[in-house]
Amino acid sequence: MRTLFRTCVFLCILTLFPCTGEASSLSLSPQQSEVRVGDTFYVDVHLNTENETINAVGTSVEYPYFVRFLRAEEAGSLVSLWVTRPYDADGAVQFEGVTPGGIVGTNLDLARLFFEVVSEGQGLFTFRDSSVLLHDGYGTPSVLTLDGVHVTTVFGTATRVARPSLDEEPPEPFELRVIEDPDVHEGMPSLVYTTQDKFSGISHYEVREGILGGWVSTDSPYRLQYSPGSRMVTVRAVDEAGNIRVAVLYPHPLAPYLEHIWVVFSILAISALLFLWLFYTHRKR
Repeated sequence: MRTLFRTCVFLCILTLFPCTGEASSLSLSPQQSEVRVGDTFYVDVHLNTENETINAVGTSVEYPYFVRFLRAEEAGSLVSLWVTRPYDADGAVQFEGVTPGGIVGTNLDLARLFFEVVSEGQGLFTFRDSSVLLHDGYGTPSVLTLDGVHVTTVFGTATRVARPSLDEEPPEPFELRVIEDPDVHEGMPSLVYTTQDKFSGISHYEVREGILGGWVSTDSPYRLQYSPGSRMVTVRAVDEAGNIRVAVLYPHPLAPYLEHIWVVFSILAISALLFLWLFYTHRKR
């Protein structure tokens, strides 16, 4: 009886003084909270890991009825391997991705979502079906808090940013980086790249290995077919208007020789043994 009484008291104490552990949080940051019909604005999606190391995130950003989703920009995102790139699904923008090796930080960028105001109204941008996984080898879900944001329309003429009616600008310059991570293509050398386009958005990427190789339409990370540094690798970023930005990863200047270095060592070793044999043979005579 005493044991039961003590247990009840202990449970009551836990209820009165709950454990307050750290939790990851997803938040939204709009370019402006008041918009006009015809305006185009963006909403940034941020992640705060609260000192936890995470390696995967998936969410769905639900938007109000008076806006229309246009596109998403992924440049600068903490996600380096997209499982599902941002897309519109019944009034919500869904996406999920992975950060091999894990990441920890505050106010980390996930994506920038662009919308157009099509009618008057007010409402919330909110999260649904969201999850963040810890980088602990088990994919343990992190305790997650979600912060939405309120946006409303005001009367007046749309305040548009002046831009060309026809997109003639290529995507932003970008760099190529080679990684070897066990969470990406089973640790095989992979090429990582990303950029953004200010006007029409990125359509797709194309990769070519070598000068005479064919172009392959693919996403980042791209698994290299040849040893890193052995061939020139070229990536083309193509926007929705067909403009192209090219980035090149040049090979090591000694790549043709390094690739066959074992052959050189074998020849040198055989030559050395032959020289020694001839030397000792000559001395015996």
